[in-house]
Amino acid sequence: MEYFTVYVLRQGEWQEYTSFKDRRGYATLVEEATKGRLDAAAKVLHTLILENVSVQAADLPLVMRALRAFDEVGLSNDIHAAFDEIDCEGDFEAVAVSKARPEAFAAADFSGLSI
Repeated sequence: MEYFTVYVLRQGEWQEYTSFKDRRGYATLVEEATKGRLDAAAKVLHTLILENVSVQAADLPLVMRALRAFDEVGLSNDIHAAFDEIDCEGDFEAVAVSKARPEAFAAADFSGLSI
């Protein structure tokens, strides 16, 4: 069984935060749900899940709104809950969610987007 793992970057070091079993093929569900959509929520979710990027702390509220806009899609609610916990804990630089380790991930550019 494959897993999507939520990572958090603290003091320059990536740490696993939590993992979720990918029972229904979350990446495929996200691809189908965002296909052909041009709105900001679709762009953010597509980028987060399908492009292996990290999200700077300042962009986390935007990402969480995008996850809420797609709360019926697979693991979106679970990932939102994990990001909410991380946000409440504070003192982090970035987050990522992926099946791969995030060390080499580029930072997502969500400038100019609002949800």
